[in-house]
Amino acid sequence: MRTDYTFSIFLPVRNGGHYFKQCVFSILNQTYQNFDLIILDNASTDGSLEWIRTIKDSRICIHESEKDLTIEENWRRILSIPKNEFMTIIGHDDLLDTNYLEVMTKLIDENPDAGLYQAHFRLIDSDGLPIRSCHAMPMHENAETFLASRFSFERDSYGTGYMFRSLDYEKVGGIPSYKKLLFADDALWVMLMMNSYKATAQDECFSYRVHDKSTSYAPDWHSLFDALETYLVFLKNCTNSHKEIAIFLDYKLSDYMIFWFQWAYFKNCNDKKAIKLRIYQITALVNNILNDTRKKEFTNNINKYVFGYFAHFRRYMLRYRNRVKYISMKVKKVLIP
Repeated sequence: MRTDYTFSIFLPVRNGGHYFKQCVFSILNQTYQNFDLIILDNASTDGSLEWIRTIKDSRICIHESEKDLTIEENWRRILSIPKNEFMTIIGHDDLLDTNYLEVMTKLIDENPDAGLYQAHFRLIDSDGLPIRSCHAMPMHENAETFLASRFSFERDSYGTGYMFRSLDYEKVGGIPSYKKLLFADDALWVMLMMNSYKATAQDECFSYRVHDKSTSYAPDWHSLFDALETYLVFLKNCTNSHKEIAIFLDYKLSDYMIFWFQWAYFKNCNDKKAIKLRIYQITALVNNILNDTRKKEFTNNINKYVFGYFAHFRRYMLRYRNRVKYISMKVKKVLIP
C-alpha cells in the first residue's frame, strides 16, 4: 500500500461557532497525517477566525475574505488554491472519524482507476447524536446508477465525504456555481464519474449533521428553482454524450420534478401564483429532455398531483391524519399513567 498519498481538506466556513471547532479537531486528529487543512473563512464575525488563528499547527492554512461572499463565491475560491494530490471538501458542521483518511488511502489503493471515492457515513442531529446510518451504497457505480438512485431518493448524498484527484477537480472547472450550491454537488460528482466510476468503502467513517440552519435542510423556493433550472441544463448536456443517462431520465425525471414542485407549491402558501409561473417555465426545460409520450404524461401529472383537486385533497388528508395522531398521543399521556 502506498504511504505517500497527500491530501488537501477544504473547510469553507462563515460563523461556524462550536460546530466549526468540533469539525477542525476531527480533522486534525486523523490517524493518517499526510494532509493539510485549508480554511476558507467568509468574513466570520463570531470569533471563528480569531479562534483558528490560535491553533498552532503547520498543516493549517487560512484564506480570509475581507468582504462578505456568497456561498458560491466562497467555494469558488477552492479552484485557484494550490492543492495536494487528492482533495475533499467538508461542511463546517460535519465531522470526520479519526480513520477517514486511512480508509480513503486503502480505497484509492484498491481502486486506482476510479474517478471518485466515498465511504459510508451516519447522519447526526444538532447535538451530535446519531439519527441513522446512510442508505447502503454499492462498492462500485457509474454516473448513471448514481443519478438513478438520487432521483429515486434511495441515496443520501451531500458535499462532505467525497475524495477525488485535485487535477480532475480543476479539469472539470470545480463545483458549479448553482444558486446556494443546491444540486451543484451532484453535478460535480457526475462530472468526476464520467467515463470512470465511484468506489465506495463499506466503512462508516464520517458524520453529516442535519439541523434547521443548514442551507440543504430548508432552502427557499426561489434559490431551489434557480438551481434546478441550471441543473436541468446540465442534465440535458449529459444526455447528448451518454445515451444511458438519457434513457433513465426519460423514466425517472418526471417523478423527481413532481416532488420538488409539490414541495414548493404546498410549503409556500403565500407565493402560489409566482411558484405556478416558475413551474411552467421549468416544465419547458424538462420537456427538452423527455420524449413526446413522457411530455404529455408529465403535464398531466403536474395538473393532477400539484395543481389539481387530488393533490389538495391528499394534502388536507395528510394534515388530518397527523392531527389525529397528535391528539391520540396527548390522550394516551393523560389516560396511561
